Amino acid sequence: EKRKKEEQEKAERKRKEELEKAAEEKRKKEEQEKAEDERKRKEEFEKVSEEKRKKEEQEKAEDERKRKEEFEKVSEEKRKKEEQEKAEAERKRKEELEMAAEEKREKEEQEKAERKRKEDLEKAAEEKRKKEEQEKAEDERKRKEEFEKVSEEKRKKEEQEKAEDERKRKEEFEKVSEEKRKKVEKKRRDDLAKTAEENRKKEQEKAEAERKRKEELEKAAEEKRKKEE
Repeated sequence: EKRKKEEQEKAERKRKEELEKAAEEKRKKEEQEKAEDERKRKEEFEKVSEEKRKKEEQEKAEDERKRKEEFEKVSEEKRKKEEQEKAEAERKRKEELEMAAEEKREKEEQEKAERKRKEDLEKAAEEKRKKEEQEKAEDERKRKEEFEKVSEEKRKKEEQEKAEDERKRKEEFEKVSEEKRKKVEKKRRDDLAKTAEENRKKEQEKAEAERKRKEELEKAAEEKRKKEE
């Protein structure tokens, strides 16, 4: 019976370790996915910013080139016909103003669309982060409930085994003679002392495992906080 009990306890510890290992692997995987999403978002933002900067530089260079070409077109005949050139210049100025206004409007619309796209990306990333945190919290809650359930079942089982051992001891005590009773009583005390020592060691191991688990959880939480900052 003792051997079976030890095998059951060994199997229980193994199952608990597998549960904790699975939870840790899931947490690491979620953190990796979150980091990958953040990296892709930053790359997309930097790519758009670089394209926008290049486009603005190209537009600026094109405007400068057009200005120089316009300046070189002014001929000697234009200088002689000042009135005609003035009227023509006024017409061109109005057209250029209207063109510049149209270009400005288009640029503002592009910038507005870019801001909206960026806001949508950030909103989606935030919603994904919240969802992952909720899923992680739910997994942690289920793991704790499972751990508490297993611990309660183990405690009840140990109490039942202890009560059964006590009942058998009493029956054995009543069956034997005084000499045999003393011998059995001595053996029982030795067994109880040994069992108590084993239980004490198990409790120490359990407490140590719980302490390490808490330290790992606190360490993970601290790393997460530093990463978010």
